[in-house]
Amino acid sequence: NDQIFAGNINLAPNNQMNQSSPLLVTLGNPLLDISLQVKDDQLLRKYELPDNETVLAQEKHMPLYDELQSDKGVNYIPGGAGLNSLRTAQWIMRKKLPKSCAYFGCAGKDEVGDRLKDILNKEQVLSFLERRDDHSTGKCGVLLKDNCRCLVPHLGASCHFTTNYLMENWEVIEKAKGFYIAGYFISTNKESLVKVAEHANKEGKPLAFNLSATFWVDMFYDPILEIMPYIDILMCNDDECKVWAKKAGYENESVETIMENMSKINKFQQNQRIIIVTDADKPTKIGIYDFQEKKFTLTKAPVQAIKGSEIVDVNGAGDAFAGGFMAAKVLGKKLDDCLEWAHTAAHCVIQQEGATFPENCPLDFDCQFAISKDFSFQKKKK
Repeated sequence: NDQIFAGNINLAPNNQMNQSSPLLVTLGNPLLDISLQVKDDQLLRKYELPDNETVLAQEKHMPLYDELQSDKGVNYIPGGAGLNSLRTAQWIMRKKLPKSCAYFGCAGKDEVGDRLKDILNKEQVLSFLERRDDHSTGKCGVLLKDNCRCLVPHLGASCHFTTNYLMENWEVIEKAKGFYIAGYFISTNKESLVKVAEHANKEGKPLAFNLSATFWVDMFYDPILEIMPYIDILMCNDDECKVWAKKAGYENESVETIMENMSKINKFQQNQRIIIVTDADKPTKIGIYDFQEKKFTLTKAPVQAIKGSEIVDVNGAGDAFAGGFMAAKVLGKKLDDCLEWAHTAAHCVIQQEGATFPENCPLDFDCQFAISKDFSFQKKKK
């Protein structure tokens, strides 16, 4: 018999999920954003920072984090692309399914790491943070001035996740219903990524992967191509899609043709691959290739309209989109519902400052999960 990836889920009393049985798991590079609204250019000038760019932290920038934390107006927000997506998914599910989303990453044995874990716990995220004493917790200084944002990331321990830690907690992977990986993790620990991908492939669970950034596609095209046979859902934006085409040698093609070419890349499970391409406020493109029928279909989903005056910060839109989509996916929703949840999550987050969420989530679901047979990743018939 075919096995659908998210079969019937047995809920614990009061709809509380068992902490060892999350629905969605992400592997990523956790950071703690240390954010401050600055009144003038004093800190920017002191640390030779531009007012609206990202500058990877050097030794001269390290005292900046203490200065930011010493200000009473400082805010702490968990960060990192994969973590932002997972936090979005848990925000959607937190009231009915707390601790249904699990996150794997690496942090230091320090105050910043403790603070990060505490915030994730309050947000109902089930965090599996490998704690190390040889690297400090990854963090990102965020200096906000008027409509400008200067980011100063220090990756620290976030790049040092080990496969041993993953294997020590492998039970969580075995019980998960689906997986989401932001592209950045491929340079951190490809071995762990492949182990999770092999498990997802074997058990017929969906694996989603996000290209994350144009420069990342340019730098890591070959490693990403190597894991493509495992990927069921590939997410990217219009620019990342075009960079992929350039690396693959068909840059003069339309986005629709690029999506079709991407969807047909060899896949171990000969079922379906879905390519999702976002393009700001333009309709989202969805390409589906059925390996059994050898048929590609393309559809579009409109983005919810929003007034320019209501937009606060678009930086977390893509992460929120992915989180909303995957929340719906592991809950057994149909493709149209997954896209609606994705767009709604992004719509909510861009009205907030940073990757934060309004108190009330407009999305709701019934805990009696109805599994969609027309949009499920099934194991190939033997």
